[in-house]
Amino acid sequence: MGVDEGSSSRNRFTRSVVRWYQRTVIRRLEYQEGGSHKFWEVRVKGSVVQVTFGRVGTQGQVREKVLGSAAEARAHAEEQARAKLDKGYVEKKTATKKTATKKTATKKTATKKTARSGAASVGAVCGAIEELFDSLRATEIPGLHIRQERLAPQSASALSSLETKLDLVIPDDLRAFLSRGLRHGGGAMENGERFVSLGFDFMDARGIVRTTQMLRKIAGGDDDEHAALLAQGIALTSEEPQLVSSGGAVYHFSFRNPVLRVADSFQQFLAHYLASGCFCSHEFGLAWPIVKDYVPDGFGIPPSRNVWLKAYEEQFPSFF
Repeated sequence: MGVDEGSSSRNRFTRSVVRWYQRTVIRRLEYQEGGSHKFWEVRVKGSVVQVTFGRVGTQGQVREKVLGSAAEARAHAEEQARAKLDKGYVEKKTATKKTATKKTATKKTATKKTARSGAASVGAVCGAIEELFDSLRATEIPGLHIRQERLAPQSASALSSLETKLDLVIPDDLRAFLSRGLRHGGGAMENGERFVSLGFDFMDARGIVRTTQMLRKIAGGDDDEHAALLAQGIALTSEEPQLVSSGGAVYHFSFRNPVLRVADSFQQFLAHYLASGCFCSHEFGLAWPIVKDYVPDGFGIPPSRNVWLKAYEEQFPSFF
């Protein structure tokens, strides 16, 4: 694709993963009484508050909340921590960069390998997407126009209604994405006749139902591949070319082109989409030299191995 994939790019990806952890504020509290030994841990990254809780010795359950700003997120985390301390929880020290044990260092190394493999959690990738667009907006790059978008967290009842109306089950990773929501963005850059679009316009539960039902009505007969895909699939984005989730996998969808499988799961797609600088359509090479430096968590996925970019290039080779 004519994109530099040298060591400097890989180093930037690695440094960005390290910065993610260094910028994250962590507090861990534990409660022990009788046979009960529980933990409560809060992690704050930007405007995202992530809480993990459960029995000591287990991975616990994870809950995330998106606040309006980083300051609000820190205040919310402190309020939650104070409430736990009032209930008898005791704060445990977390390892710092200088005092981290060998075990902690090993854990961080394993985590970075997980991120590079594209297996990071949906919440972590969403937070990185938000950071990417925040950085692009703050920098005001000449010629690159960024707009603010927001997918509000979808309630359990809204997702249950979606499943009922479309007669399907939402995959777990997609459910996690819709439940969390996404404060993201979109953008575009032009240079003469060249054009690139960044950021998909992800739909809420109501939009997914409305758009999917419309597409099912206008699709061909049962032997048409578009109709077959939509029969057990849902449209995730509002404009063609669209993303469709079906059977857990993600497809690039347009009535004017053959159906093309992009990723084995929504979680995989999301990680590769982020690694592309949130490329949406048209000429990838126009914005990539600029936006690649703003990808906060590249997950070690160079363009030549990026499933989203490879699928788009297969569908529209003239743009690459």
